[in-house]
Amino acid sequence: METKDLLVQKLLLKRELHKRQARYRLLPFTTYTFPDYQVNWHHELTCNYLDAFLNKKIRRLMIFEPPRHGKSELTSRRLPALIHGRYPNDEILAVSYNAELASSMTIDVQRIMDNPLYEELFPTVRIAKHSGAKYKRTSDEHEIIPYQDPVDKLWHWYTGSYKSAGVGGSFTGRGANWSLIDDPIKNREDADSKAFRNMLWSFYTSTLRTRMEGEGSILITLTRWHDDDLASRLLRLAQADKTADQWVVLNLPAIKEHERDSYDPREIGEPLWPDKFSYQDLMKIKAMGMRDWSSLWQQEPTVEGGNIIKSDQIKYYTVQPERYDRMIQSWDFATKDKASSDFTVGQVWGQKGANKYLVAQFRKRASFPEAVKAVLQMSKDYPLAHKKLIEGKANGPAIIQTLKDSISGMVEVEPRGDKVARLNSVAPEFESGNVYLPDPSIAPWIGDYVKELCDFPAGSNDDQVDGTSQALDHLRRGGILRAPISGHGSGTIY
Repeated sequence: METKDLLVQKLLLKRELHKRQARYRLLPFTTYTFPDYQVNWHHELTCNYLDAFLNKKIRRLMIFEPPRHGKSELTSRRLPALIHGRYPNDEILAVSYNAELASSMTIDVQRIMDNPLYEELFPTVRIAKHSGAKYKRTSDEHEIIPYQDPVDKLWHWYTGSYKSAGVGGSFTGRGANWSLIDDPIKNREDADSKAFRNMLWSFYTSTLRTRMEGEGSILITLTRWHDDDLASRLLRLAQADKTADQWVVLNLPAIKEHERDSYDPREIGEPLWPDKFSYQDLMKIKAMGMRDWSSLWQQEPTVEGGNIIKSDQIKYYTVQPERYDRMIQSWDFATKDKASSDFTVGQVWGQKGANKYLVAQFRKRASFPEAVKAVLQMSKDYPLAHKKLIEGKANGPAIIQTLKDSISGMVEVEPRGDKVARLNSVAPEFESGNVYLPDPSIAPWIGDYVKELCDFPAGSNDDQVDGTSQALDHLRRGGILRAPISGHGSGTIY
């Protein structure tokens, strides 16, 4: 059994180790100066990237995270305080969407540096105790002041400083070793304003970027508001011109939807910080609007108005026609059943005159047996959708072979042209107002469908798009119409 003295000694050693780490790494610094800070796994990951930034291994870093997930505490409060401790001769410029928020961040940094716990870590790095002193300390800037060691009486002369401003503010006469940009867009109104986006771009290119000393380091932390925001413009420039700044991006959506980013350890469908925002909480947020959900929470801003299919071309129904002229099924099967694979999508479409109606949909990362079961179930639920269009790729031919003696009407379809060409060929159906989708009030899943359709070809998924273009291409080509048949269901998703 350990003695009390031994336990005390272990605690002291543990604290000393924490103290040593806090001088060099952001997460230990944060928990040392803010003992009540609640650490989730994504904070550790974020701090790993910020440590590389702090050590100048990454010079251009973007961090995309949802609102209220703790990013600003790390990037705009603790990080600049640690930069001062590590590099007391360096100059920092900090930007937020307006001067008021920028000043609030400045005051928070100053409070951290006033804390005795900070003085324990960096005893020679100080700022003036109050405004009006010989060295600057205001709500938007401060300077690192000289410090005389009380023992050896030697002076430490520092030239470091911190200056903050809102977007469009002035940094006249200031240089920067570090530029920290945090949420430069305030709200949807600013995000949708091309004039504001152009002003922000001009402020970055002509004011902030030109203030960098030598190579310098730039951090942009934000939630994504718009597909033409500052981050998008910089990333497009980096892709088009390899001599431009090249960025490292940490992208953490509120709910993981695909395996695009290997650094994200979550399973598909898992929330980023479930202790603060549960899956149920996030679904309530999602229900309030797909556009804000996609951009602010999932970091996938949609193209305003849509790409090939425009959002204002989408028409909805709450009541189906009593009878359809014909009904079909349209299937697009995935190759694998892993969580990272594509979705298997099966749709039922009905036609009444020139109008086409999406009646039901199956969508799942399904195993082969699950896909077989889904075809059987849809055929049972919609027996009048006798013709079943099955794309002749991935698992499609194997599904036909498996079910050919069980159900009839399966037709293998070879896609004509690439995915973009196929959707373009049926786009006039939407433009002319001849395509109807189930209203969200009867089909809550339709929001994801519309997002994928309007995002294409820039979106992360296209399985529902493939099923749609396959079905509409077949229906618009005509053929012999059978006798009118009754519809069934109301936008069912299995």
